[in-house]
Amino acid sequence: MFDDIFVDGKLKKFLLEKSKDIWKNTNFEGYVLLNPRQKGTFGEMFVEKYLTLKGHTVEPRKDAGHDRIIDDVKTEIKFGVCNKGDEDCFIINHISKEKDWERLIFFGINLTEQNSRLIWFTKEDFYSELEKNNDIFNHQQGGKKIKNDDYMCSNIKILMKQSFVKQISDWPKKTTLIDFI
Repeated sequence: MFDDIFVDGKLKKFLLEKSKDIWKNTNFEGYVLLNPRQKGTFGEMFVEKYLTLKGHTVEPRKDAGHDRIIDDVKTEIKFGVCNKGDEDCFIINHISKEKDWERLIFFGINLTEQNSRLIWFTKEDFYSELEKNNDIFNHQQGGKKIKNDDYMCSNIKILMKQSFVKQISDWPKKTTLIDFI
């Protein structure tokens, strides 16, 4: 029966067109084939390695309310690669109001490294934006109807223009005694 459905080649052609890996022959080859949980784990590992190489202190999380402790700050990590080749074509999913995080980092990978995005904002600013109801963050999935406190941002270009959004270079590093000597 299935062979009859596929005999004209249209469904197979659709699958092949939609499953192209634009990251083939790059360091991110295969990312698009990961399931959502694997993508999240990969993103957390990537951000940890990146920030460690930039001199930040990155420690494991203390509970499920955040992903890492970065320079003594409970941090939620969001990560994505552009999937169509369009620059800044990202969605930040599952930003929870009630989880135990202080800052959120988003690392968006564009096709060229220099055009990738690494931004952050505080939980206080997130709450403030929700109160303004300005459509930067929208309820995800069932939203209010099912008492889901997850939000999403589907327009990174608008998010990056907001005054509360900061570049990673503005992240205050943990100071140690050695910094004062």
